[in-house]
Amino acid sequence: MNGIEKITGRIAAETKAETDRLLAAAEAEGRGRAFLDRLALDPARIADMAAGLDYFGYVAVELPAMCERMFGLPHERTKRYVMGLSMGGYGALKCALTYPERYAGVGSFSGVVDIRRPVYSVKTPAGAREREAIFGAGSPEGTKNDLYRLAQDVFDEKKSFPDIYLSCGEQDGLYEDNVKFDAFLTTLGAKHRFDHRAGAHSWRFWNDSVEECFGYFLGK
Repeated sequence: MNGIEKITGRIAAETKAETDRLLAAAEAEGRGRAFLDRLALDPARIADMAAGLDYFGYVAVELPAMCERMFGLPHERTKRYVMGLSMGGYGALKCALTYPERYAGVGSFSGVVDIRRPVYSVKTPAGAREREAIFGAGSPEGTKNDLYRLAQDVFDEKKSFPDIYLSCGEQDGLYEDNVKFDAFLTTLGAKHRFDHRAGAHSWRFWNDSVEECFGYFLGK
């Protein structure tokens, strides 16, 4: 445990220094916001597309199994966690709530917890075609792509919730969505923690969240 803490602490410090340097360069050129906007509008990476590849099955089931075989990682649920930021936070929560028997915990940093937001924020014809290719013609609300429905299913089927860590900056456009999802998890009795403080949708906020999430799961 002590060795893990030293390693993760060093990685976090080195990553923060390099991220700060890259952010300064990106902000000076005005590139940071456009990059984040593109990430927020790319749900295909964490969905089995209605007209396309089964990305979600690959990320949630095939990839962990492959890593366990290749690197000798443990197979037990108690040692399997998944984390992500922004749209990746949605993907991480979707993995853990779709397969709660496979994941001990999940971390979502500034996560897109209401899938309707990115799905319907793009109004262009190209965006509409992409949306239909990913989710089909109807709304994702109430489907296997809806985190509220997935969490309700875990509760209704009396399965054990994975431990859930949420974080979001109070100046982030996704903050109110995370507040609502935190309240919903509370009504279901799901074990979780929601950290929020001053901060935006930024790598500076996420770097701190990674450290705090590890501390939460490692019991520091």
